[in-house]
Amino acid sequence: FQAAIADFQQAERRYRLTVLLVAAVAASGHLCTTTVSTRNFRAQLRADGVDLGGKDIDHIWPRSLGGIDHPLNYQVLDSHLNRSLGAGVVQKFLTQPLALVQGLAVSALSTLSC
Repeated sequence: FQAAIADFQQAERRYRLTVLLVAAVAASGHLCTTTVSTRNFRAQLRADGVDLGGKDIDHIWPRSLGGIDHPLNYQVLDSHLNRSLGAGVVQKFLTQPLALVQGLAVSALSTLSC
C-alpha cells in the first residue's frame, strides 16, 4: 500500500511538471522554432553520448494522428517495444499515460500556434 501511495505521488508530481512545461513552451513561442527530425534528434542524442543500440526514437503522439517532430513528442524506446506499439494510442496510454498526454498537448499546441 505504501508503495502504491509513493507511485501515485510521483505520478502526480510528473503530471504537474509536464503541465507546467507544456504551458511554458506554448507561452514562449519556442514550440514552433524547435522542431527537429527524428534523424537529427537521434544524432543529437548520440553526440551527447547516449547509446541508441537497439533503440528507436518514437513519436509519443503518433505522426499519423498529427504528432509533431519535436523533442517533447519523442521518447527513446527499445526497437521491439516501439514496433509492437505502432501508432496505437490505447497501448501507449495504458503503459505511459503521462508521456502520451505530453505528446498530445505539444502536438495540439503546435497545430494551434504554428
